[in-house]
Amino acid sequence: MLFGENRDPYLEHPGSLWLLHWMLAGKPGRATVWHWAFNEFHEPTFDRELMRRRLHRRCDELSESGRLGKERTISDITIRRDVECLVRTYFALPGGARRAPEDSIECPLAELGLIQKAGVGELYRFRRGPKSSLPDEVFLFALLDFWRTYYAARKSFSVDFLTFERGSPGQVFLLDEEAVAERLVRLDALTDGAVRWDESSGMRQLYGHKLESIDEWGLLRAMYDRDLRRGAA
Repeated sequence: MLFGENRDPYLEHPGSLWLLHWMLAGKPGRATVWHWAFNEFHEPTFDRELMRRRLHRRCDELSESGRLGKERTISDITIRRDVECLVRTYFALPGGARRAPEDSIECPLAELGLIQKAGVGELYRFRRGPKSSLPDEVFLFALLDFWRTYYAARKSFSVDFLTFERGSPGQVFLLDEEAVAERLVRLDALTDGAVRWDESSGMRQLYGHKLESIDEWGLLRAMYDRDLRRGAA
Protein backbone atom coordinates (compact mmCIF):
# COMPACT_ATOMS: atom_id res chain seq x y z
CA MET A 1 0.00 0.00 0.00
CA LEU A 2 2.71 2.50 0.95
CA PHE A 3 5.08 1.82 -1.91
CA GLY A 4 3.27 -0.30 -4.48
CA GLU A 5 0.27 2.05 -4.51
CA ASN A 6 2.55 5.06 -4.07
CA ARG A 7 0.56 6.26 -1.05
CA ASP A 8 3.60 7.45 0.89
CA PRO A 9 6.81 6.36 -0.88
CA TYR A 10 9.00 8.77 1.10
CA LEU A 11 7.47 8.01 4.51
CA GLU A 12 6.41 11.61 5.02
CA HIS A 13 3.18 10.77 6.86
CA PRO A 14 3.72 9.95 10.57
CA GLY A 15 1.14 7.20 10.32
CA SER A 16 3.44 5.27 7.99
CA LEU A 17 6.14 4.96 10.65
CA TRP A 18 3.63 3.76 13.23
CA LEU A 19 2.22 1.28 10.74
CA LEU A 20 5.68 -0.12 9.97
CA HIS A 21 6.43 -0.34 13.69
CA TRP A 22 3.23 -2.34 14.20
CA MET A 23 4.17 -4.70 11.37
CA LEU A 24 7.57 -5.26 12.99
CA ALA A 25 6.62 -5.60 16.64
CA GLY A 26 2.95 -6.63 16.63
CA LYS A 27 3.49 -10.33 15.90
CA PRO A 28 6.35 -12.69 16.82
CA GLY A 29 6.83 -14.24 13.38
CA ARG A 30 7.95 -11.12 11.52
CA ALA A 31 10.81 -9.76 13.63
CA THR A 32 11.01 -11.89 16.74
CA VAL A 33 13.38 -9.68 18.74
CA TRP A 34 11.24 -6.62 18.08
CA HIS A 35 8.13 -8.41 19.33
CA TRP A 36 9.97 -9.67 22.41
CA ALA A 37 11.41 -6.25 23.25
CA PHE A 38 8.08 -4.41 23.15
CA ASN A 39 5.96 -7.17 24.68
CA GLU A 40 8.11 -9.19 27.10
CA PHE A 41 11.07 -7.04 28.12
CA HIS A 42 9.75 -4.84 30.94
CA GLU A 43 12.86 -3.40 32.57
CA PRO A 44 12.37 0.27 33.61
CA THR A 45 15.87 1.12 32.37
CA PHE A 46 18.36 -0.99 30.48
CA ASP A 47 21.59 -1.02 28.55
CA ARG A 48 22.49 -3.24 25.62
CA GLU A 49 24.16 -5.80 27.86
CA LEU A 50 21.11 -6.24 30.09
CA MET A 51 18.87 -6.61 27.04
CA ARG A 52 21.30 -9.12 25.55
CA ARG A 53 21.29 -11.24 28.73
CA ARG A 54 17.50 -11.22 29.00
CA LEU A 55 17.12 -12.10 25.33
CA HIS A 56 19.72 -14.86 25.60
CA ARG A 57 17.83 -16.33 28.56
CA ARG A 58 14.56 -16.23 26.63
CA CYS A 59 16.16 -17.95 23.64
CA ASP A 60 17.54 -20.66 25.93
CA GLU A 61 14.05 -21.21 27.36
CA LEU A 62 12.58 -21.54 23.89
CA SER A 63 15.37 -23.85 22.80
CA GLU A 64 14.88 -26.14 25.81
CA SER A 65 11.15 -26.30 25.16
CA GLY A 66 11.72 -27.20 21.50
CA ARG A 67 9.92 -24.11 20.23
CA LEU A 68 13.01 -22.98 18.29
CA GLY A 69 13.18 -26.27 16.45
CA LYS A 70 14.99 -29.48 17.22
CA GLU A 71 18.38 -28.86 18.87
CA ARG A 72 18.48 -25.31 17.55
CA THR A 73 20.39 -22.63 19.45
CA ILE A 74 20.97 -18.95 18.81
CA SER A 75 24.56 -17.72 18.84
CA ASP A 76 25.62 -14.94 21.17
CA ILE A 77 26.92 -12.82 18.30
CA THR A 78 23.52 -13.01 16.59
CA ILE A 79 21.81 -11.82 19.76
CA ARG A 80 24.29 -8.97 20.18
CA ARG A 81 23.73 -7.82 16.61
CA ASP A 82 19.95 -7.99 16.97
CA VAL A 83 20.04 -5.94 20.18
CA GLU A 84 22.29 -3.34 18.58
CA CYS A 85 20.05 -3.16 15.51
CA LEU A 86 16.90 -2.80 17.63
CA VAL A 87 18.30 0.04 19.74
CA ARG A 88 19.56 1.85 16.64
CA THR A 89 16.15 1.41 14.99
CA TYR A 90 14.45 3.53 17.65
CA PHE A 91 17.20 5.71 19.10
CA ALA A 92 19.04 8.29 17.01
CA LEU A 93 22.53 9.34 18.00
CA PRO A 94 22.97 13.06 18.85
CA GLY A 95 23.63 15.28 15.87
CA GLY A 96 27.15 16.16 17.00
CA ALA A 97 28.18 12.62 17.86
CA ARG A 98 31.34 11.33 16.19
CA ARG A 99 30.65 8.19 14.16
CA ALA A 100 31.73 6.29 11.08
CA PRO A 101 30.20 7.39 7.75
CA GLU A 102 28.25 4.13 7.44
CA ASP A 103 26.55 4.90 10.78
CA SER A 104 25.44 8.41 9.83
CA ILE A 105 22.06 7.37 8.35
CA GLU A 106 19.43 7.01 11.05
CA CYS A 107 16.39 4.75 10.85
CA PRO A 108 13.16 6.74 10.28
CA LEU A 109 11.51 4.88 13.18
CA ALA A 110 13.75 6.82 15.58
CA GLU A 111 11.32 9.70 15.00
CA LEU A 112 8.71 7.81 17.04
CA GLY A 113 10.72 8.40 20.23
CA LEU A 114 9.94 4.95 21.65
CA ILE A 115 13.43 4.50 23.13
CA GLN A 116 15.05 7.37 25.01
CA LYS A 117 18.17 7.97 27.04
CA ALA A 118 17.80 7.38 30.77
CA GLY A 119 20.45 9.46 32.47
CA VAL A 120 24.14 9.38 31.65
CA GLY A 121 26.05 6.65 29.89
CA GLU A 122 24.43 3.94 27.81
CA LEU A 123 21.20 3.59 29.80
CA TYR A 124 17.90 3.67 27.90
CA ARG A 125 14.20 3.38 28.63
CA PHE A 126 11.04 2.70 26.69
CA ARG A 127 8.81 5.81 26.62
CA ARG A 128 5.28 4.85 27.61
CA GLY A 129 2.54 7.51 27.38
CA PRO A 130 0.40 9.41 24.86
CA LYS A 131 1.59 9.40 21.26
CA SER A 132 0.29 12.53 19.54
CA SER A 133 1.59 11.51 16.10
CA LEU A 134 -0.20 8.14 16.11
CA PRO A 135 -3.34 8.44 13.92
CA ASP A 136 -6.57 6.86 15.15
CA GLU A 137 -6.80 4.97 11.86
CA VAL A 138 -3.49 3.21 12.53
CA PHE A 139 -4.50 2.48 16.12
CA LEU A 140 -7.77 0.97 14.84
CA PHE A 141 -5.87 -1.08 12.24
CA ALA A 142 -3.64 -2.50 14.99
CA LEU A 143 -6.60 -3.15 17.28
CA LEU A 144 -8.46 -5.13 14.61
CA ASP A 145 -5.31 -7.05 13.67
CA PHE A 146 -4.82 -8.01 17.32
CA TRP A 147 -8.52 -8.80 17.83
CA ARG A 148 -8.97 -10.96 14.75
CA THR A 149 -5.63 -12.78 15.11
CA TYR A 150 -5.82 -13.81 18.76
CA TYR A 151 -9.37 -13.24 20.02
CA ALA A 152 -11.71 -13.62 17.05
CA ALA A 153 -14.52 -15.05 19.19
CA ARG A 154 -14.29 -12.39 21.87
CA LYS A 155 -16.85 -9.56 21.96
CA SER A 156 -15.34 -7.10 24.42
CA PHE A 157 -12.10 -5.91 26.00
CA SER A 158 -11.22 -3.84 29.04
CA VAL A 159 -8.95 -0.81 28.80
CA ASP A 160 -6.40 -2.57 30.99
CA PHE A 161 -6.30 -5.58 28.66
CA LEU A 162 -5.79 -3.45 25.53
CA THR A 163 -3.04 -1.51 27.31
CA PHE A 164 -0.88 -4.25 28.78
CA GLU A 165 -1.69 -7.57 27.11
CA ARG A 166 1.09 -9.03 25.00
CA GLY A 167 0.63 -8.04 21.36
CA SER A 168 -2.04 -5.43 22.13
CA PRO A 169 -1.95 -1.94 20.58
CA GLY A 170 -1.32 -0.34 23.96
CA GLN A 171 1.68 -2.56 24.60
CA VAL A 172 3.22 -2.36 21.14
CA PHE A 173 2.71 1.42 20.85
CA LEU A 174 3.71 1.95 24.52
CA LEU A 175 0.52 3.82 25.36
CA ASP A 176 -0.60 4.30 28.94
CA GLU A 177 -4.10 3.40 30.12
CA GLU A 178 -5.61 6.87 29.74
CA ALA A 179 -4.15 7.31 26.26
CA VAL A 180 -5.74 4.01 25.20
CA ALA A 181 -9.09 5.01 26.73
CA GLU A 182 -9.09 8.35 24.91
CA ARG A 183 -8.60 6.57 21.59
CA LEU A 184 -11.23 3.93 22.27
CA VAL A 185 -13.82 6.64 22.86
CA ARG A 186 -13.24 7.97 19.34
CA LEU A 187 -13.53 4.62 17.56
CA ASP A 188 -17.34 4.61 17.69
CA ALA A 189 -17.49 7.51 15.24
CA LEU A 190 -14.60 6.22 13.14
CA THR A 191 -16.27 2.81 12.64
CA ASP A 192 -19.91 3.99 12.45
CA GLY A 193 -20.70 2.12 15.66
CA ALA A 194 -19.10 -1.20 14.71
CA VAL A 195 -17.05 -0.90 17.90
CA ARG A 196 -18.55 0.92 20.86
CA TRP A 197 -17.19 2.33 24.07
CA ASP A 198 -19.18 1.90 27.28
CA GLU A 199 -18.41 3.00 30.82
CA SER A 200 -21.98 3.20 32.12
CA SER A 201 -21.50 0.24 34.47
CA GLY A 202 -18.33 1.69 35.94
CA MET A 203 -16.18 -0.74 33.94
CA ARG A 204 -14.59 0.83 30.90
CA GLN A 205 -15.12 -1.62 28.06
CA LEU A 206 -14.89 -1.76 24.29
CA TYR A 207 -17.54 -3.86 22.52
CA GLY A 208 -17.49 -5.21 18.99
CA HIS A 209 -20.81 -5.36 17.14
CA LYS A 210 -20.03 -5.62 13.42
CA LEU A 211 -16.28 -6.06 13.09
CA GLU A 212 -16.67 -7.65 9.66
CA SER A 213 -18.13 -4.37 8.38
CA ILE A 214 -14.95 -2.41 9.10
CA ASP A 215 -12.65 -1.88 6.12
CA GLU A 216 -9.46 -0.96 7.95
CA TRP A 217 -7.41 -0.80 4.74
CA GLY A 218 -10.01 1.53 3.23
CA LEU A 219 -9.80 3.76 6.31
CA LEU A 220 -6.00 3.89 5.98
CA ARG A 221 -6.24 4.81 2.30
CA ALA A 222 -8.80 7.51 3.10
CA MET A 223 -6.46 8.89 5.77
CA TYR A 224 -3.61 9.18 3.28
CA ASP A 225 -5.83 10.72 0.61
CA ARG A 226 -7.20 13.27 3.09
CA ASP A 227 -3.91 14.23 4.68
CA LEU A 228 -1.87 14.32 1.48
CA ARG A 229 -4.47 16.57 -0.15
CA ARG A 230 -4.33 18.81 2.90
CA GLY A 231 -0.54 18.87 2.72
CA ALA A 232 -0.59 19.69 -0.99
CA ALA A 233 -3.03 22.52 -0.39
